[in-house]
Amino acid sequence: MNEEAVILHEGGSPSSRAREIQVPIYSFDMCYTHFRLSTSDKQLCAGYLNRNIGICRGDSGSPLVCKSGSQHTLAGVVSFGSADNPDSFPAVFTRVQSYVQWINDVIAQNG
Repeated sequence: MNEEAVILHEGGSPSSRAREIQVPIYSFDMCYTHFRLSTSDKQLCAGYLNRNIGICRGDSGSPLVCKSGSQHTLAGVVSFGSADNPDSFPAVFTRVQSYVQWINDVIAQNG
């Protein structure tokens, strides 16, 4: 485990406010070795095992936020999890850092 982050999500049911779950972020090697999840350098692997907490159906696109003091950084966006057994595998997130240049280019073009 490298660090921890927070997933802001709806939790599978309509809610007037997002819920927060603090989760560990795993290294690429750990994600593959322990969970057999083959992720690319443009993805993050995060979540708990066998705790009945994590992302649910409908959470795709939810943010994964790293906190450092009062600073919050968008680290990832929910991509997918295990549909068959969500408690057995962490979720996979799109790594936002991999797309910062593209995001900035789109903002500059449409700003």
